Amino acid sequence: MELFNFPEYNQPIGKINNLINDIIKVVINISTEKSAKF
Repeated sequence: MELFNFPEYNQPIGKINNLINDIIKVVINISTEKSAKF
């Protein structure tokens, strides 16, 4: 899932995008774990 795909801004935005994707994965994992408990 690429939020930004501009080659000229690849370095900084790519790192930010990876961070955002990691946060989204963590949030999804937490929400699925919570819904699995109920």
